[in-house]
Amino acid sequence: WGHDRSTRDVDVIVFVDLAEEKDWIARIVEALRARGFAHMDRADRKRLDQGLLLHAWFPLRPNPVSLRVDIFLAQDAFRAEAIRRARPRKVDGFEVPVATCEDLVLLKCKAARPIELADARALGEANATRLDRDYLGRWADALGLTDLDVHVAYSGTERYLGMATPGTSASRERMLASLAA
Repeated sequence: WGHDRSTRDVDVIVFVDLAEEKDWIARIVEALRARGFAHMDRADRKRLDQGLLLHAWFPLRPNPVSLRVDIFLAQDAFRAEAIRRARPRKVDGFEVPVATCEDLVLLKCKAARPIELADARALGEANATRLDRDYLGRWADALGLTDLDVHVAYSGTERYLGMATPGTSASRERMLASLAA
């Protein structure tokens, strides 16, 4: 999407029914281990916002490093929509579903780590004329992103398009005021 940064991992979202989560975990871990991945049952699992994060590690031989794969077992409407909207992209000769730029921006804002917010801003700037601002605004509100999160993600598009930031009118006013300060 016009902004490259090596994250040294691969992120995957799998939408699962909460009632079937344990079955999915067992199937995913078994499939990964059969292909040479390492996964420690307790250490490599973390309960997060509306889902479970599984870490798996693949040793890159002969180098003494590993590739980390983060698999998020999601159960929320936003991630289900992000999966539905994913577009096929060629990655090293393989066609894989990749999140749309809008969904990637929202996922990065939701993560809210400084590097993720910087990525969201760079994605917004690189794709300012192509972003579906209505979609971004609806999901930013639905996900409860703070004014700061939304400001970071949209500051680039405001600058390029001269448009108001998505979100409530009160949050728009505060964000526009902070830009002028």
